[in-house]
Amino acid sequence: MQEILGAVDPKLELPRDERWKAAIHGKVRNHSSDLRKGLAATLAQFGSLEGDANRVVGGQSLSGWAQLMVRALLQRANEDKTGKVWESLLDVLSLLAEAAPDFLLEAVEAALEPGGALSVGMFPDSERTFLSPTSPHVYLQWALEVLAWSPVYFSEASQLIMLLAAKAPNDSISNHPTGVLAGLFLPWRPQTSASLKSRNTVLSKFVKSNPAEAWKLLLALFPGRHGFVTVSGGPEFHDWKERATESNVSMPDYVDSVSRIVDLGIQLARQEPSRLVDLVSKIDDLSSEPRDRLLRLFAEFGRDGTLDETDSEAVWKELTSFIRRHREYSDSQWALDEATLGSLDQVAELFKPARREEQVSWLFDDHPELGDISRRDNYEEYDRELQRRQTAAAEEVFAQSGLHGLLDLAATVRRPWSVGHAITQSSNVDLDGDTLAPLIVDERAGVTEFAHAAIAQLAKEGDEAIVALAKRHTEPPLLAARILRIVDDLPSAWEALEQLGEQVSQHYWEEFQTHGRGQFQLVNETARRLGNHKRYAAALDLMAMYSHGGKVKLDPELILDLIDAFSSEDPETGVLSQYDIGALLDYVERDDAIDVRRLGLLQWNLLPALDESASIRALESLLAGSADFFVQMISFLYRRGDEEEEPKVPENVSSNAWHLLDRWTMIPGSNPNDGIVDETALFQWVEDVRRLLEESGRLDVGEAHIGIVLARAKIDAQDSIWPCVPVRNFLEGQSSEVINRNFKVGIFNKRGATSRSLTEGGEQERVLAKEYRDYAAELVDEWPKTARLLREIAKGYEDDARGHDEESQRIQEGFGLR
Repeated sequence: MQEILGAVDPKLELPRDERWKAAIHGKVRNHSSDLRKGLAATLAQFGSLEGDANRVVGGQSLSGWAQLMVRALLQRANEDKTGKVWESLLDVLSLLAEAAPDFLLEAVEAALEPGGALSVGMFPDSERTFLSPTSPHVYLQWALEVLAWSPVYFSEASQLIMLLAAKAPNDSISNHPTGVLAGLFLPWRPQTSASLKSRNTVLSKFVKSNPAEAWKLLLALFPGRHGFVTVSGGPEFHDWKERATESNVSMPDYVDSVSRIVDLGIQLARQEPSRLVDLVSKIDDLSSEPRDRLLRLFAEFGRDGTLDETDSEAVWKELTSFIRRHREYSDSQWALDEATLGSLDQVAELFKPARREEQVSWLFDDHPELGDISRRDNYEEYDRELQRRQTAAAEEVFAQSGLHGLLDLAATVRRPWSVGHAITQSSNVDLDGDTLAPLIVDERAGVTEFAHAAIAQLAKEGDEAIVALAKRHTEPPLLAARILRIVDDLPSAWEALEQLGEQVSQHYWEEFQTHGRGQFQLVNETARRLGNHKRYAAALDLMAMYSHGGKVKLDPELILDLIDAFSSEDPETGVLSQYDIGALLDYVERDDAIDVRRLGLLQWNLLPALDESASIRALESLLAGSADFFVQMISFLYRRGDEEEEPKVPENVSSNAWHLLDRWTMIPGSNPNDGIVDETALFQWVEDVRRLLEESGRLDVGEAHIGIVLARAKIDAQDSIWPCVPVRNFLEGQSSEVINRNFKVGIFNKRGATSRSLTEGGEQERVLAKEYRDYAAELVDEWPKTARLLREIAKGYEDDARGHDEESQRIQEGFGLR
């Protein structure tokens, strides 16, 4: 038992992000998962025995033997300060918890203490990748969840989960412990058979011992209209979960539970007033009595003025937004009645900020709810009213605080441009372009956006006015550049740039935005100018956007020139995706105006940046048409077979060669456009390749790739039999044992991943086997060697079919997956 369950998993020798490759590296357990789980399940079953079933053997009951076994395992785990024994037990930890609950809880508590075996390394998935293994804390939580179903172990198990929550590095990790705790204490469906009294006692203890984590838990426990529950897995051998599910939560218990949650929430909000804002969204999900208690709490803080200015403003914004939303949706079932909203109005007034810009800032959010006019009912009316209120608000701020007040407002709202637009609609405020111009280089982003929008609105008479404004404000050069960026008529702006000098031009193109141009006909000229100012990524991004649809004719030479100049060190590299690069190369490839060799070599250089959907037809043509290029790729990837010394190939080059050969599907000697194979060209290519491979000492590995690519042959156009005649003739007279073997490998590999139901069996493979046997029967007279290869392929699929049939039968008989 100790040898099998307590053995350290060899995969733990690998870095965490490489453990998915454990089988490839031979880092696998000596004992199967079935055996490990079977032994752990036996211990769990022994641990669940009671009464006469718990027989005494050798002076010890069966449950006692199980507990002794588990205690010994966990003692070893805690003695190993690397944590590897613990991590090796994770796959059976829930079963061990059932076998010896007290010993497991005691061991986990010791392991989580500072310096304990689990004090570090529990939350590695804070830097989780797609293939990373599941974080260790998840398995530990599952084991503790199993024990939390029991009223006996509920308190200790939930306290350990709370300890995990306190150790969690952030709130974004998967399977956060706070979410698990919420399931345990959920008022309407607690994941435990512990009583309401027990749950309330433990919850109160959390509030005292760990108020920060308890606050997150309480917020999750407040009632919600869209609440749902996923019932956690329970014990396999104890009846704790059945006891909980047999008794539904009574309404009095539910009301008492919610009342206690509200009381504890109020208690924590009194300790830390900044928490008050989190309670606003909970008001409408409470019944009248606990809701009134919350409102009294808000009123108390509002009247005594103990909140600092920032927290008070945050509460006011949240409350007023909450009130407006309920008034706008007053016909909804969830909306509060007007009497309650009136009470909330009075409470909100207590937190109202003194400055007008703070009072009106909500109007400049994204589609704010107005309360009395609904955007969903009449958008045009809503938009008119919103603009009217924004203009009135801007006028009031200007009247109270002048231009500085408007700038403070613009610097803090989500849509600063709407402040600039609103103030220019006012007949009571007179701001001219010369006053606004210097603001466009303000350090505050909101202020520059405000000035941009205001200047654009003031220059309604045309772009000439904006150009003239730029020419009046040339110091600093950035000021003139930003004004010219407002000009819609780009040729006019570019003409002004030539007059204003290189510094203005440099700033203009540094900040030029490529998005939002609509039906843009100046793509090539814009991209060329961006390239002249070394914004190669932005230029390529612009051209990629317009490479689809055929409405704009792009310059293929310009695309290639920009790609040649582009570097991964470009600070704007992030705007370009693999798809963008692929789309541009596809465009050039379709144009047929560029030399195939040049394009192929460019695709070779860019191969790491291209996703699988991008065409590399030119590169494949180069590979399938040039024996020298193919052998060079083989040389990049493989060492000489005769061990003769050669210069070391850089890892990125060999990786590139592997990706190219892996994606290669074009048969040598074939037409890139229709795929028809020229038999003479195929035979000549192979002859040349073999000669060069012999010279380079790489014949076998080179022939292996020839066999793999021949598996990509098409059905013959004349007799509709696979493979096509030139490939058949090659296999008959020019092939080798290495090519034949890898031809079969290529056929199996090109199928890719498959999916099937658990009990489907090998029907898919039988269909394929019949297909290849039928082809073989058609070819056996004229191409007997090819027919033999096809029969061998058919036999491979028939063997696979039998394997899937056996797996299906195993599942149907209740043995589960291997």
